Amino acid sequence: MKKIGIILAALVITMFFVGAVAAMPANNPPDQREKFREDCAVQGSGYIEYDKIILDKEIAVDVEEHMWGDTGNGSFAMTITEILNEGIRLNCSNNGNCPDDHGRVPLIHDPIYGDAHSPVMINFECKKMVQFDIGDSNPANQDYRLHGIATYSNPGFHGGMNAQVTERYEVMELQKDEKVTMTTTATYDGSTRDWTACKAAKPYNANELNFDTKNAFIGMWGTDSSWKKVCSKKIEHHQFFSGEFQVDKNLMFKEEVTKPCPEKEPKGDC
Repeated sequence: MKKIGIILAALVITMFFVGAVAAMPANNPPDQREKFREDCAVQGSGYIEYDKIILDKEIAVDVEEHMWGDTGNGSFAMTITEILNEGIRLNCSNNGNCPDDHGRVPLIHDPIYGDAHSPVMINFECKKMVQFDIGDSNPANQDYRLHGIATYSNPGFHGGMNAQVTERYEVMELQKDEKVTMTTTATYDGSTRDWTACKAAKPYNANELNFDTKNAFIGMWGTDSSWKKVCSKKIEHHQFFSGEFQVDKNLMFKEEVTKPCPEKEPKGDC
């Protein structure tokens, strides 16, 4: 009987945890919004080491990347632009545009709007181009390789969609053109306002993880991705290639934000 009681207690705790995760509210922009940006360009030959961790629990962005290797007598080149943006406020009243439903032009503070760089608000963006080869170095020498692993995640534990993409490679030659974006703090806009004249100032109403990559390589390359929701959704995707390949790939996980329903149990969107 004692054993049954322990099992039942564990089951109750498990069901409580599952319910808590399933009822987790949508993520909202923090009151104090912060921004990080990296722009980098490098070219040369020799040993390569690149490591980064970007974790922002406020907006459910979790990114980790490691790259290492040696060109031998070959070459390496990389350009990268990376932006973490918790949000911006745009006041578009100065140009006389963006009238409300009554024809007035109010100060606009929230929800967050896009800017000239990202007309649709993006909370995380990474754009990179990589070129690597070992030249005429001995291809049997395992030291002359470029290794990489990168994970882009919008974790449900922090209020996100619970979607992620992981990329892995070990190559002797690589040409890569890649862009990864995440919108994680979309808000519902129920107004009838005409946004045509507002140009860059547009509300965004969907959370999204978008992984877009183009690769030509000799070696090994692959991706694993998933989108899971407790008791309602399970999407898993795996690809792996070994040899000489060209791969163009786009993975998109998108969730529209709908009208909030505070009276709904468990609380959520209409």
